Amino acid sequence: MERTNQQPLNVAGKPLGELNRLWDVCEALPGLVYQFKVGADGKRIFSFVSNSVSELVGIQPGELYRDANVGFHLVHPEDLKIIAKRNFFGAETLNQRSFVFRIKNGNTGIYKWLRANSNPDKQADGSVVWNGIMIDVTLDKETEDDRIAMARELNNELESFNYTVSHDLQSPLRSILGFSHIILTEHKEQLSEEIRDYLQIIESNARRMSDLTKNLLAFSKLGKAAIHYSVVNMDVQVSKVLDELLAVTENRGTKIIKHQLLPAICDAKLVEQVWFNLLGNAFKYSSEKELPVIEIGMRAGKDELIYYIKDNGAGFDMKHAEKLFAPFQRLHSYEEFDGSGIGLATVHRIITKHGGHVWAEAKPGEGACFCFSLPVLKD
Repeated sequence: MERTNQQPLNVAGKPLGELNRLWDVCEALPGLVYQFKVGADGKRIFSFVSNSVSELVGIQPGELYRDANVGFHLVHPEDLKIIAKRNFFGAETLNQRSFVFRIKNGNTGIYKWLRANSNPDKQADGSVVWNGIMIDVTLDKETEDDRIAMARELNNELESFNYTVSHDLQSPLRSILGFSHIILTEHKEQLSEEIRDYLQIIESNARRMSDLTKNLLAFSKLGKAAIHYSVVNMDVQVSKVLDELLAVTENRGTKIIKHQLLPAICDAKLVEQVWFNLLGNAFKYSSEKELPVIEIGMRAGKDELIYYIKDNGAGFDMKHAEKLFAPFQRLHSYEEFDGSGIGLATVHRIITKHGGHVWAEAKPGEGACFCFSLPVLKD
């Protein structure tokens, strides 16, 4: 077979037969094998390119040998920045790099996706030589995009369904609650004690169902809610939430330990809901303690701020922790503690939309500690 590519670097003195076998292997691989050099002066040179480059991107090896920029001019402008950044950091750290980018076929003008994997090798003259392979992953990428689009469509349909069901249930529930209340108040004397008990059960469950649908409606709206970032004073926000919760809670003797909280860049309204839900749970699940204690604090990580709410309440078994943030998953019965099972799912959705994480640690009977993180952003 005629060799149209030039000799790679660092193979001087190798037997011709060995080089021929190397070339045969390169041509047999399902992709483009290359050796690329960045000189100490920044000059870019392709020192070896397998013949598959012509099929992959529509140019000949000789064109790249004469001018490496011929290949770079075919790379999508947005991805060219990524390649430059990866090359820079790879050259500094001498770590293997792997990334996906778009490149245009020089003949058809059609973009395809390539995955590049390469290893850098620092030379004595200060240059860096990259030995690597590029593989066409266009079909994989399109399949992945299809899966993402399908998942997004299904998620939108589910949210629309939740919204419709929650909204449409409100009217009949209001009727059940209204007529039950009228019968119990205006016709009480005409009812037997057994019938009154039945009606009270109907009213209680209808009210619970109404609360569930309202919370589900709010949860569905969160999926489409935009985030409006601003600098939020967490100390002020938490104090406001505590004042509102203490005004309606029965256990006002709760000991509150509040440490200083650093401000965060986030959506003030959404994160306020996070504090309401987590602090509301802390009050609720510590309500049966003789001396309930709630502690609020934070710690600063490298790229995130971590806030926590700790209580000495009912706690839970950590083997059920994976259920915590799923809608309608409760670790305590409704008879023990009321609630809709949507509060923690709402917290999870809000924090996830911000690019953060939420988790918890607990022991049965000893309390729980809920943590959430928010990325450190520049205002």
